[in-house]
Amino acid sequence: MRIPCKHPLNVRRTVIGGEQPLVCVPLVAAHREALLDEAREILSYMPDLLEWRADYLLGLAPGDMLLLLAELRVMIGETPLIFTYRSPAEGGRAPSDLARRLEIVFAALSSPHADVVDFELGSGEEAVSAVRREASKHSKRLLLSWHNFSSTPGESFIINKFVEAKELGADIAKVAVMPANSRDVLTLLSATLAARLKADIPLISMSMGSTGIVSRVFGGNFGSDVTFAQGLSASAPGQIPVQGLRSIWRLLP
Repeated sequence: MRIPCKHPLNVRRTVIGGEQPLVCVPLVAAHREALLDEAREILSYMPDLLEWRADYLLGLAPGDMLLLLAELRVMIGETPLIFTYRSPAEGGRAPSDLARRLEIVFAALSSPHADVVDFELGSGEEAVSAVRREASKHSKRLLLSWHNFSSTPGESFIINKFVEAKELGADIAKVAVMPANSRDVLTLLSATLAARLKADIPLISMSMGSTGIVSRVFGGNFGSDVTFAQGLSASAPGQIPVQGLRSIWRLLP
């Protein structure tokens, strides 16, 4: 039986960390018109959340980003939007220069149209603290994430990453790892379940790649509050189409 979050988040009309896990679909287009077309198509899938992977958009400047956020909000209405500008070190396409990334992240935090902003724990405690302060200034929800695209650390390490995110001020904590085998997937799921009992904020976890697909389908039973599903294109290895995920969930008791 799923254990809901002790302190779920209400974002617009959506509860993150409630009785049911949610489906988030990423927007990964490289150009403005394609992004709006992608959002229009994905809305027909009725996602619980959308994530704009802004690092996929070519030549993104802060001013352009703010205009696009406003356009997206008109289109998506009250669907909650996660803004992500992922660093290359954690599988993204944003500039490796931290100052340039922070410029975009700070601009997103100032916009009323991004509900949650994702930032990497690996950026360093000083940068995380600066982002946390800016998020508080604008009453913005902060998602602190940690990714490992090469392996799956031990269970205690993963639990500590969730706890670290909470202690550094995360409203939502996310851990994504790459499994070498099925045992690694079990490690991720077990760590998520243990973290649910230690950190009272919403959690997101996933074991990536084809081996980890089971974590995207059943992670909610182990304490993951959101799973990322593929819309028109995947933003990470192992994402399955949102229609397929929903079909599987409908078969479950």
